[in-house]
Amino acid sequence: GVLPRVPKWSGFRRSEDLYPEPELISVPTGADVVPFMDEAIDLLLNASYSFEEICVLTPIFISDPNDVFSHSKYATVFADHESDTTGKIKFSSIGKFKGLESTCVIALDIETMISWNNRSEMLYVLFTRPTDRLTILSSEVGRRMLIESSLGDFIS
Repeated sequence: GVLPRVPKWSGFRRSEDLYPEPELISVPTGADVVPFMDEAIDLLLNASYSFEEICVLTPIFISDPNDVFSHSKYATVFADHESDTTGKIKFSSIGKFKGLESTCVIALDIETMISWNNRSEMLYVLFTRPTDRLTILSSEVGRRMLIESSLGDFIS
């Protein structure tokens, strides 16, 4: 589903006339996120985006996404966002991607930020990285966190 416009982060998203609202894909608590990630990548590829236009972001640093997501059908296509490799899906933590952008962003595991002191700042970074599409894979806990988050302090 599409996230509601109620949260304050709606104010700093790019124009909805040109860019769709962020999409939330529900992942059951405890479920393997990889099939959902693969499906999100499939949808972007079917919409004519290329691997290098896609970036997967997580709150927590993952040193080797090819290992962590070894059972993904895209396991061999991931590359660290700092690598010079072309034709790959970039992968990064949200914090390390601050100041950068990607055409399409897929966010995983955002519910892990629920008790973080800098959660609002990290969500702001996440929501301002994509230039076109943002897909968030999250449990119900993460969805509620997004809707209840107040990012007003970061909106000028």
